[in-house]
Amino acid sequence: MLSSIVTKDINIYHTVFQDKDIKGCIMKKLSLILLLFTKSILLAQNPISYSIDKNNILTAQFELDGSVDEVWKLITDYENSDKIMPNVKKTVILSRQDNLITVETTVGSGPFSMTYTAIMTEIPKTKKLLWQQKDGPFSKNRGSWHLTSLPGKRTKVTYEIEMDHKLLPDGLRQKLVKGSIPELYESLQNNLKNKE
Repeated sequence: MLSSIVTKDINIYHTVFQDKDIKGCIMKKLSLILLLFTKSILLAQNPISYSIDKNNILTAQFELDGSVDEVWKLITDYENSDKIMPNVKKTVILSRQDNLITVETTVGSGPFSMTYTAIMTEIPKTKKLLWQQKDGPFSKNRGSWHLTSLPGKRTKVTYEIEMDHKLLPDGLRQKLVKGSIPELYESLQNNLKNKE
């Protein structure tokens, strides 16, 4: 994401310096500096740390402005997950037995979609949510959410996902998954703000 922002801004920068109007050129330079400064502040305010282990499990960590209970309600509201999770089109609860919930989820982008069934395991005491695909197109699709309370009504989120599909090479798959995390972060944060 940062490299695409920088590349785009460099192209704007080159356009600015080709301007023959000196006053316009100076204003455009100042605008560009302000744009770069604003983007760097926004990136610094939304830190998301990533790691990928030797088993291709992607772990993302970030902090949200909301209590653990508020975040827990969002991530366990399966039937409204299309409003929170990037690329989720629809989720239906098929069964609920104690802390085990079977859901059918359709994911996709544009006209392309896939449906799978997963088992969600809720552990409310430690605010941990595990999922694993039961049936579907992925050879692996499992992961977890772990929520930790922070001072000031904030929550640290640790999100892990391991996904594999025979048509997606490792690098592309990890890029797609990792690329959806900032959108997930923004969506969760916006949903928390709207509940205030």
